[in-house]
Amino acid sequence: MAFEVPIPLGMTIISFGIFLFWLIYKRKAQRINQMPDMPQTLPETGFEVPILATFTGLKRMPRQISFAHNSLNPSLILYEDRMECRVVLKKSIRFAEIENVDIWDTVATRNLHVSVRGREDLFTANLLYRRNLVLSFLQQRGVPLSNRAQNFLSANSV
Repeated sequence: MAFEVPIPLGMTIISFGIFLFWLIYKRKAQRINQMPDMPQTLPETGFEVPILATFTGLKRMPRQISFAHNSLNPSLILYEDRMECRVVLKKSIRFAEIENVDIWDTVATRNLHVSVRGREDLFTANLLYRRNLVLSFLQQRGVPLSNRAQNFLSANSV
């Protein structure tokens, strides 16, 4: 015998799910927009950049396709010589290993796209509107930026 959910109960469950998703997104967006400016020298513990989500994809695939993503507990921590990021597992990327940093927009998201030399996978972080702070920090550390990232940085200087 099949269990049937009454339509009003189903609509209530769906509405509650949408409301909960909206609350989480709104809270994360407020945290990102309240992000302080990057300090000139970072503390030993690093500078945690608030982000909406992180993604992992492959260089050979379109950047909209990812094989892992984390929107519950994403992490991007900047240090003087490296960055630590978490999609599924936390990993460290030295700035000297970064091949290229690009930015790109999709519908309602603004992303930072990091390619590492010698690796087929790449890291993407959804920074919402504060990505110019991270781009200028990376540029100061000698990280290569794509033409699009350089143009964005010069047009939206901090």
